[in-house]
Amino acid sequence: MSHLQNRDAEELTAILAELVRIQDEIAAITSAGRRLVGASEWEIDPFRERIVALKKQLKAYAKSGRMDVRRKVPTNAERTWFSTPVLQASSHFHMRTNAGPKLWPLGLSEVAMDISWAVSRLQKQIEGR
Repeated sequence: MSHLQNRDAEELTAILAELVRIQDEIAAITSAGRRLVGASEWEIDPFRERIVALKKQLKAYAKSGRMDVRRKVPTNAERTWFSTPVLQASSHFHMRTNAGPKLWPLGLSEVAMDISWAVSRLQKQIEGR
């Protein structure tokens, strides 16, 4: 494998890892929403903070189109595999960050689908290399 191919594979793996991390965070919040219906605020608040952080991060990713928002230009891999799904996920994040836990599963469903679709496509791409 050439140096360029190896670097591309490493970048695709890094993009996949970040998308999986986002997917896992959405799944954790969704699951917590089902468990925390009727829970006290002190139990809910840590997950609300995670919702705020997730929304903020998706918005930053969508705005820049790159995983490292400090870099000026997205790479080809980021343009192909990262920018579109995070832009779609961010645009589908309509749920208010102060919504009750009962609303989290439905409120994050489209966001989850956008990220899961990207994870699935990228996994197939990496396996096909």
